[in-house]
Amino acid sequence: MDWIEQLLGFSPDGGDGTTEMMIVFAVCVVVAILAFARMPKARDYVRNLLRVSNRA
Repeated sequence: MDWIEQLLGFSPDGGDGTTEMMIVFAVCVVVAILAFARMPKARDYVRNLLRVSNRA
């Protein structure tokens, strides 16, 4: 995974791929959050959980 090196022309992580992995991981997390937010049942479930935990 050296697409940042090829794209930018330098190696911000010394060539070990951690920067690329962090970017891919962050994109996956954002996509998962956005997909989860679009699911009404899942969104309602989390709201109910938060409501119950705030009462305790």
